[in-house]
Amino acid sequence: MNNKSVLVSFLLIMTLTLAGFTQSSSPKTDSLLILVGKAAKKDQARLLNELSESYLPASPDKCITYANKALDIAEKQKDQTQTGISYKNSGAGYATLYQYDKALENYTLSIQCFIKTGNQSQVAAVLINKGLVFREKNNYEGAMDHFTRAMTIYRSVNDLSGEAKVRTMLGSLALKKSNFQVALQNYKEGLVIRQKLKVPEDIAVSLSYVAQVYKEINQFDTSVLYYQKVLDIRLKSKNKGLLANTLNDIGGVYWSKHDYEKAFEFYFRSIKIRYEAGDKTEIANSYQNIGTLFSNLGNSNKAREYYQQALAIYIESDDKRKIASTVTLLGNIEYKMHNFQEALNYFNLALNYRKSIGEKKEISISLNSLGNVYSELNNEANAVKYFTDALTMRREIKDYNGEIITLIGLGNLYQKSGVTLKALSYFESANKRSNETGNTLYIGLSARKMAEELLVQNHTENVEALLNISLEAGRKTNNPELHKLAHYTLYLLYKKKGYFEKAMNEYVTYSKVKDSLQIAQNSLQMMSVQQNLELEKKNNEIKVIEGQIDILKEKTEKQATRLIKEKIILIFLILFICFLFIIAGLIYNRYKIRRKNNQLLQEQFAQLEIANVQLKQNEGDLNKLNATKDKYFAIIAHDIKNPLSALLNFSHIIVEKYDSLKDSEIKDFNRHINESAYNINILLENLLSWARANTNRIKLQPVQIKLLPVVKSMCLLHDLRAHQKKISIKIEVSPEIQVFADMQMISLILRNLISNAVKFTPNGGSVCIKAIETIRRVEISIIDSGVGIKPSDLEKLFRIDSGFTTLGTNDERGSGLGLLLVKEFVEKNNGQVYVSSIPGKGSTFTFSLPNYV
Repeated sequence: MNNKSVLVSFLLIMTLTLAGFTQSSSPKTDSLLILVGKAAKKDQARLLNELSESYLPASPDKCITYANKALDIAEKQKDQTQTGISYKNSGAGYATLYQYDKALENYTLSIQCFIKTGNQSQVAAVLINKGLVFREKNNYEGAMDHFTRAMTIYRSVNDLSGEAKVRTMLGSLALKKSNFQVALQNYKEGLVIRQKLKVPEDIAVSLSYVAQVYKEINQFDTSVLYYQKVLDIRLKSKNKGLLANTLNDIGGVYWSKHDYEKAFEFYFRSIKIRYEAGDKTEIANSYQNIGTLFSNLGNSNKAREYYQQALAIYIESDDKRKIASTVTLLGNIEYKMHNFQEALNYFNLALNYRKSIGEKKEISISLNSLGNVYSELNNEANAVKYFTDALTMRREIKDYNGEIITLIGLGNLYQKSGVTLKALSYFESANKRSNETGNTLYIGLSARKMAEELLVQNHTENVEALLNISLEAGRKTNNPELHKLAHYTLYLLYKKKGYFEKAMNEYVTYSKVKDSLQIAQNSLQMMSVQQNLELEKKNNEIKVIEGQIDILKEKTEKQATRLIKEKIILIFLILFICFLFIIAGLIYNRYKIRRKNNQLLQEQFAQLEIANVQLKQNEGDLNKLNATKDKYFAIIAHDIKNPLSALLNFSHIIVEKYDSLKDSEIKDFNRHINESAYNINILLENLLSWARANTNRIKLQPVQIKLLPVVKSMCLLHDLRAHQKKISIKIEVSPEIQVFADMQMISLILRNLISNAVKFTPNGGSVCIKAIETIRRVEISIIDSGVGIKPSDLEKLFRIDSGFTTLGTNDERGSGLGLLLVKEFVEKNNGQVYVSSIPGKGSTFTFSLPNYV
């Protein structure tokens, strides 16, 4: 056993300890883990499958891991039932990770196993799962086929509950295709079956689906009536998560109805319950909804504020899909305000996240958004590229409505640039696809666009017929905008043909529709103003709710503090064992080295000079190992012990003297607890990274990276600490700057340097991240207005044997390990790091990276 293996083993124990400390598993999962360890061989596959299921949907990777373990045992025992369940669980895990092809493969194998056992109900259940995957892949024919086969099986075994479930799936499929009446029919048939079975929560689910359809077809009052029935059921069940979801859904109906006051009321009630339940993801969903509501009211600043709060939670939970959707919403705000460069940044960031997930429909949405922005910037080449990529992908996944939107976007692009033939070609393609899908709105829109381009070419033969199609579509969809523009194009047609009386009539009609639209727009603006005024009147009520939410936040923090106290003793015991383990390992390691050296001296006495060289080299290695060991001892004995002691002391004071403490004192103690926990987390992350680097377990994987999104995400991690110290963080990085480096290493470098800048900058100071691009390199500087560093201390910063560290402006402690990692990772990426500082005025840490291969 050498020093590195000792240290790695120690860090592994620390990682598992911290994982247990920060991630609480469910009681069911805990009990299953215990049972698996004690179970007889015949029961192991079943228990492992149950354990696998318990990890969905929160931990799909663990679901797959335990399903594979169950599969190995079940196949050896030739247990077809458990083998089928293992494949089914793996399929569910892969589906949750959006790896749809692997999910389908495992579901198919699962069905084969259940067919052999004759378990028809399990076959039907897996057919439904396969159908859902096909639905997500926009393969509606495949989804319908699997749902229908499942229905046949459930009817053959007289399984009413299964039949109701399939009705729900068929409804969801019709809803995806915008076939609202078919969706409503299936949902209501499923509801009737579930009302016969008298299972309240199943009835509530069906009622929710019916309410959703009524919302989609703008029958808002009927939708609210159905949701109210759901609310009555869930109030009785006392399930806070489901109750909050229902309140949120009702808020969504009022949002669609433009009754923003009511929408706010239900959204905030939902948030309050979600804080009580402690579900951060659902809290973020509520923030996103409120942001959209403010966006609809034209209050972009408020919308940004709520979107960013949601984004912070999604980043914390690493929910890439939600991060992408929220970033897209932020991009939409900038697009509407004509801040096109900011919109590009957001849409590009969303695209990167969506590519990492691999969900093609979402990727195509981001590509189309980028095409729209470049079209507004008159960058035809990039607009065509992104529109074309979006079109290719939408055709591949058979997203026909998306295909129509992109075709019209390309037509508009060429129409604006005067390339009439190309514009007409794309409008004709959009019209053809619209007629194939029966999308009335796009039939009317594309027909009018074709008419406009034909007029430009003086081909007037079919223009009148196309415009009549557009007028009919406007009538069917109750879309006055289609009416207005169709009448105006008719006016241009008749004027060109010399039919002046008809032209005059069309212009009069156009003017009337235009005036009525203007009146409606003014009314809408007045309504928005009125809604804002009403919201101002209700501001005190909303503040009360927000205050209650703050109280719930404090309550949650206090509960977390009590949990920390309960686990702190366990952590101390584990740390003590780790100390003993390290000491024993190092003593044994030294003993082995000395014995080996003695043997070498005896065996190779004749080659004394070579042996002496070897001894000197070993001595240097020992010094380096001792320096590393001393550094670890210093960190473990001092930098971990102190914040852990602080956690214990402050939590003890809060628990023992809670009733006598003032609110301000409790908040101050909570701040100290948060600071200590934050320092431990940063330190352990750095320890893990350092150990991995020293054991060559980190492989350099350089890629071309846009620098700005990485800088923004790292700044976001330190936003709360900076806000507490009233420190402004400024980013001066061009969106075009790219570096060729390892993404994980760059993130760690920026995180440590920004963390140090915030730590050593006094209250009210500033931190600036700046990047300058030269011919072959990029220089990134983190500049702070902090306490600075003495010239005599500068040379100690990047040395492991110096042990140099200082206190932050709020007495924050550090280990100096972060800067060692910064230097090592910068150099691994073919860069250099250097620092300049003036005591009392601040410091500048600069590192350089190559900007291309």
